[in-house]
Amino acid sequence: MTVRRVLNPHWQNRVLAYLWGYLLIVVGAALTFCVQSSSVFTSTLTPLVGIGLLEVETVYPLFLGSNIGTTSTGMLSALATTGSRDNLQDALTIAFVHLFFNVFGILLFYPVPFMRVPIPLCKMLGNTTARYRWFALAYLAVMFVLLPAFVMILSLNSVVFASVVTPLGILLVFVVAVNFAQRKEKLAAHLPEVLRDWEFLPRPLHSLGYWDEYDTSDIVTIQTCPNHDQTFLKETRLLRLLRQVSHHERRGGGQSPVRVPKRPGEHRPRLLLLQQEDERGFAVRRH
Repeated sequence: MTVRRVLNPHWQNRVLAYLWGYLLIVVGAALTFCVQSSSVFTSTLTPLVGIGLLEVETVYPLFLGSNIGTTSTGMLSALATTGSRDNLQDALTIAFVHLFFNVFGILLFYPVPFMRVPIPLCKMLGNTTARYRWFALAYLAVMFVLLPAFVMILSLNSVVFASVVTPLGILLVFVVAVNFAQRKEKLAAHLPEVLRDWEFLPRPLHSLGYWDEYDTSDIVTIQTCPNHDQTFLKETRLLRLLRQVSHHERRGGGQSPVRVPKRPGEHRPRLLLLQQEDERGFAVRRH
């Protein structure tokens, strides 16, 4: 606990809290310059976040500084260029392009707290991956293989690229805006009834839980439990199913059949899942 407080100071003074982040940027740049590798620096700190020793808000400016520190490698390589003056000038030009690209990225995503978008995004992706372990591999495959290949193929023809990417971009902006409005009570009240959630879409299009349950088959029935004598459910996946069906019932959908995961070689008894009405959450009873 003491180590966490030292590494993640929460300054009462807003000025100190604001300047502390810039100090961390300098520290991240200096340490990366020493090890000459941003990958080594970031992969060293990432497990510390995973065990709770460092907070995301503390690591974020360190990683930004690391992006500046890693440009020193290119700068040193450019200074070691042999040959004519033009060769040295070209090498330094590329090195400075790398440096200023990262500097402007920091200026865009750090000085204004509202613009620190990567912090909530990384938390959202982290929570999603913790809930659906397969999501990490899917994310890597889509963002680093399928999406670049798709864009590269479209870029072969500028007309096709514009006619495909423009509608997709508009759709993405619309989905992000509606998602944001749905999370804000005041804004959600102004949305059309159908857009206050994504339940009108087929479940595969609005729920990762569908893909998490593709190999399951038994039926779960949701009912209200008036007492608190049931055995609490421990399986994370079934708790997730309960939350989904609870949301379905709050919308007035009545009882909702849900597929229960099957483990290889295991008999799947039918379950009567009982929704507790206290803070302890959900319970399960076999019959």
